[in-house]
Amino acid sequence: MQGSPYQAIIATGATPVSVRIPSDTSNFCIAGICGLFNGQILIADNYNKSLKLLDLQNKAVVTFCDMPDHPRNMCLITPCQVAVAVQSGIQFVSVNSGQLVKGRRLQLPHNCRGVAHHQGDLYVTSGTALYKYTLTGTLVDKIYEDISISDAGNCHEHFCPKNYQSKVVLLHMLCYSNVMYMY
Repeated sequence: MQGSPYQAIIATGATPVSVRIPSDTSNFCIAGICGLFNGQILIADNYNKSLKLLDLQNKAVVTFCDMPDHPRNMCLITPCQVAVAVQSGIQFVSVNSGQLVKGRRLQLPHNCRGVAHHQGDLYVTSGTALYKYTLTGTLVDKIYEDISISDAGNCHEHFCPKNYQSKVVLLHMLCYSNVMYMY
């Protein structure tokens, strides 16, 4: 798509696609989704602790891999690699010849609920804080923390790095009951 980065995208229809696979042990919960450059989509299934590769043309899951813990969110690192936020770390997964291949894993000293990649750095949310890490797992900075936020409850964090005048803009949302807090 060319034009303004603020251009609206309007959906003109929807087609249901099942992401359930025979090895699923419970209902699925899509905790993260990431579009790949080849038109396929990676789906993080939180309840079944798996990452699933979806082919939109065939409307089917073509492969999957088990994750070490419940995946929370993910982001694209390269055209064929994603970083997946799992309970206490970041799991790197590559798409290689149509297969999902787990790579290295960064063990972090806090919960990992969300992850974004921007200019070679990872931005990781924990439920109460936002951290900046290198791709090798070195902590660069704790950017923000609010310990008054309860990590229990229904917490959803969504953020997207934007290059706006050389700054990273992050949206941190916490949803409790019918109230949404943005930081």
